[in-house]
Amino acid sequence: MTEPNAPSPAILKMQPGEHFCCIYQMEAEHRSLMTLYLRSGLEQGQKVIYVTDTHSAETVLDYLKEGGLQVEPFLESGQLVLMNAFDSYLRGDEFEPDAMLELLRQETQAALDEGYSALRMTEEMTWLLRGLPGSDKVIEYESKLNGFLHESACMSVCQFDRRMFEAELLLGVIAVHPKVILGTELFENSFYVSPHQILGLDPAPAVLENVFAEMREKQAARQALVEQENFTSSALDVLTDVFVVLDMDAHILLKNAAVNRVTGYSEEEIHEMPLKRFFAEEDVAGFLESFSRATSEGRSCFSANLVAKNGNRIPMEFQVALLRDNSGNPSSLCVLGRDMTEHAIARAVLREERDVAEMYLDLAGVIILVLNKDGKVTLINRHGCDLLECGEGEILGVVWCEAFVPEESREDMRAIFRHLQRGEQGFDYCEDYIRAKNGELHLIAWNNIAIKNGGGDFAGTLSSGMDITELRRDQERLAWQAEANAAVADVSAAMLSLADIDDVAEIMLDRAQQLTRSGDGFVAYIDPTTGFLVSPTMTKGTWEARQMADKRAVFEKFGGLWEWVLNNREPLMTNSPGEDPRSSGVPQGQIPIKRFLSVPALVRGALVGQIALANSSRDYEQRDLELITSMATHFAMAIERQRMEQDIKDARDKLQVWVQELEQHGHELSLLNEMGNLLQTCQTIGEANLVIGQFAERLFSRLSGAIYYDNKDSGLFEVATEWGTTDEAEAAFSRNDCWALRRGQLHYIKDTHTGLLCTHLGEPKPASYICVPMIAQSETLGVLHLRCRSDEPTGQTLVAEDGPEHLNELALSFSGHVALALVNLRLKEILSEQALRDGLTGVYNRRFMEESLAREIAKAKRSLSPLSVVMLDLDHFKMFNDEFGHEAGDILLQKLAGLLESSFREVDVVCRYGGEEFVLMLPGASLDYARRRTEEMQESLRSMTVQYRGRTLRALTISAGLATLPDHGLTGEELLKAADTALYRAKNEGRDRLVIAEPLTVPEEPASGDPSHSAA
Repeated sequence: MTEPNAPSPAILKMQPGEHFCCIYQMEAEHRSLMTLYLRSGLEQGQKVIYVTDTHSAETVLDYLKEGGLQVEPFLESGQLVLMNAFDSYLRGDEFEPDAMLELLRQETQAALDEGYSALRMTEEMTWLLRGLPGSDKVIEYESKLNGFLHESACMSVCQFDRRMFEAELLLGVIAVHPKVILGTELFENSFYVSPHQILGLDPAPAVLENVFAEMREKQAARQALVEQENFTSSALDVLTDVFVVLDMDAHILLKNAAVNRVTGYSEEEIHEMPLKRFFAEEDVAGFLESFSRATSEGRSCFSANLVAKNGNRIPMEFQVALLRDNSGNPSSLCVLGRDMTEHAIARAVLREERDVAEMYLDLAGVIILVLNKDGKVTLINRHGCDLLECGEGEILGVVWCEAFVPEESREDMRAIFRHLQRGEQGFDYCEDYIRAKNGELHLIAWNNIAIKNGGGDFAGTLSSGMDITELRRDQERLAWQAEANAAVADVSAAMLSLADIDDVAEIMLDRAQQLTRSGDGFVAYIDPTTGFLVSPTMTKGTWEARQMADKRAVFEKFGGLWEWVLNNREPLMTNSPGEDPRSSGVPQGQIPIKRFLSVPALVRGALVGQIALANSSRDYEQRDLELITSMATHFAMAIERQRMEQDIKDARDKLQVWVQELEQHGHELSLLNEMGNLLQTCQTIGEANLVIGQFAERLFSRLSGAIYYDNKDSGLFEVATEWGTTDEAEAAFSRNDCWALRRGQLHYIKDTHTGLLCTHLGEPKPASYICVPMIAQSETLGVLHLRCRSDEPTGQTLVAEDGPEHLNELALSFSGHVALALVNLRLKEILSEQALRDGLTGVYNRRFMEESLAREIAKAKRSLSPLSVVMLDLDHFKMFNDEFGHEAGDILLQKLAGLLESSFREVDVVCRYGGEEFVLMLPGASLDYARRRTEEMQESLRSMTVQYRGRTLRALTISAGLATLPDHGLTGEELLKAADTALYRAKNEGRDRLVIAEPLTVPEEPASGDPSHSAA
């Protein structure tokens, strides 16, 4: 048994007037709490009264003796008194609240008269379970007791054994106690109902109001906590330095994004690794010593090498600070680490006048700049010096705008300075470049405020600036990538929806020119009949320069850079075409080329077209080449699609699915792997269903769906989990209702107005759907059903937009993961079931029956309900085996087992006890009921015929013994023995009969005057 926690220290501080309720469910908890409570009262000079019931007086005294207390002096002096319920609560064999309160008043006054400082009471309340008159007044008594204790020198702890009391009574008890001890831990009771609210009334409404109030407070607290956590997480992620919060065992509780960036580890890897693994081996001792020093002294600093995932060693400087909880106890450690690789900062001792805010901004990588009224620098922090690559002496005293602001930005900075000087608003934030000593420009986001002297006059400005150069570059790259993705999406959509290749080429050229800033260009394809390059998209300016009227001109020969791309079937990008050896010059009539980018469109190595761009307003970059290469690939596909359109009408749908799969493949593969890992850790199919349902909704978020399992008992496929809007679908259906199950393969219906429809769709039918059988090890375990959502305006086309190829592959992969997991889980369940079943008859084995009998007896005792056990044996089974053989005997045992299972209730347990002996366990069954059902079963057996190899075996009979709790035994061993004895009586009396066990002999109750009857 697990030892309980140490009792709450609040027990030691309990004062007169306090009223606690103790609810325990382990004897160790009771012993630990009562020993502390009683001993504390005795040592504080209080009179202690213990009212026993379940526990004897000797048991309570043993508690104190085992705790090292000599109890005899306290008993002799009368400071420790032990009563029983009949001495206190049940005087006159009836409970009266007011009489008990009067007894407490008398005992309290007696304690004070005897010189004790207070009266300490504790009572075992199990006497309530006897149902004696007045027991229903316990809530009234407990409520009145609160009022009495409030104005008295008495304190009380009421004891309730959770294993013995019904939940309804315990809820009422909790409502009338201001404080509740659960096990050994004390809780302030937020569901407490004051006496004036509850006396003479049903406590449930008042408790309900308290529950509602508690729910509202917790909801508000949770919301506030979530908002605080989001704010904290966002604020920490702004830091460029590593920030970690550890618990007292050095486990990570909180971290910022810099931890992942610096170490290269993923979220999962960081949380799974011990913190010391991040340090170089020689620095681990220093880390542990600093951790210990911060725990004892509150703060510490240390330098160490951090080892990244790729093996790089990163020199870091750490500051560690101890955090405490509201009680002043150490709760966690805050660690701030700075990367010293590119910042060889010789850190001097911080001056005492440097305030906390300035230190934080230095660590956070923010420039602090102070200018006087003449615009000269009077203060700049270390980060500012590092960014400018200047020493502090090179910066102080110079005019900021003249020395460090590029000429094109100076007037803007001077305007901001003048506005702050005049006290005007609106220029506190700005973004401008500064120039470092090496000439490098940094874009800085400034926040500026005016500084005034003691007389309120303008004295200068204080500015904080953050280097956002890389951030802006990243934003520009992301913006361009977003445009590129949108362009590819537009082109893909055009390819899937437009039949005319000229329209596709127009859209492609338009997007390509926009993204590459190209002034000229064309998208062309090879005419399969002539072999000439057809250019339907030559820009207007290009045609005017060539003085050609026909936009669909056919080029028999193509000179210059275009010719090289066509002949070599390779991309070409140059920003100085005049110097490029691949160029043969500009053909006559063509426009001058300053910059050039062209990619051939190829299909399986064959040239089918070309995309060419020229004269961008900027140099072409690698990203431009990659984009145009991707577009050329798409254009080649569009060309091939047009040429084979009659034979491959569904190619556009497959292309759209392919594009979508490219965008989603990484995400979906990650989700499938994550789901597979979680499914491997599931222990039951119920756990697996939770995992499957969550990941199904994430993978098929735009679709509704459900998973059905094959119920072997009903022969139906029944819903295991579902998501979205599937209410109209059938909850269960047969194999023949689903085409996927009948065919054993995926069944996809793009339009439910046509095609072979499954009959389990329900009404109204979805616009389109997919069914995928879940098959593993050649067994069909279930089916995955996906359909368009009915609650979205675009629901009727979702499946079509998704594929079907990509969606089909995803559904097949998903169902494969689920099927494999189900096979493994079912195998576990089968193995578990086989361990509990008899291999021949299929009924439970003796081990399962004995474990179940112990549980059912305990349950029957708690609920005061009967439980019957029948032990039976086939008559003359050995003779039958000798006459017909063991194979026939096995068939006979199997038939008998089947009859037994069909003759009794589902809650009844049938087990093979050994050989031809069987045991029936009938929970809740009275003696008469068990006898009647057993005799009916015997009659059915007599009339049952069994065939073996064409022969009708002779009629069968059984002998049986019946025993019932509590008449024939109080334990499983006693019941089985009683039933077994009755069985042998049945055999001795001629077999083919049921004999009821002899009643259990109960010892006579001791006389009321017997001194052993006293609980003390």
